[in-house]
Amino acid sequence: MAVLVGVDGSERQVVLPVGGPAHERLKAVQDMVGGYVEAVPVGNGMMALANEDGLALRLPDNHEATRRIGRRIVGPVVICMGEELLAWDAAEG
Repeated sequence: MAVLVGVDGSERQVVLPVGGPAHERLKAVQDMVGGYVEAVPVGNGMMALANEDGLALRLPDNHEATRRIGRRIVGPVVICMGEELLAWDAAEG
């Protein structure tokens, strides 16, 4: 199960949608991160899905996600296992 880490340090479990049309699945994740999605490798088989334009938009630093990932992250971020991301990306609607 994926975790959405907010800029306030809050965390909640989320499920990456695997059913339905690809554009609807993408929109659901874009809504979680507040814009276009960028996949950031974290290591240990983990991936982070962050706002691709977060720096340009001057989104606030996400200190908890930065601590967990080991590089600067801004805005809300979804942290998941790589297998979850592959299943999400490969799902057919």
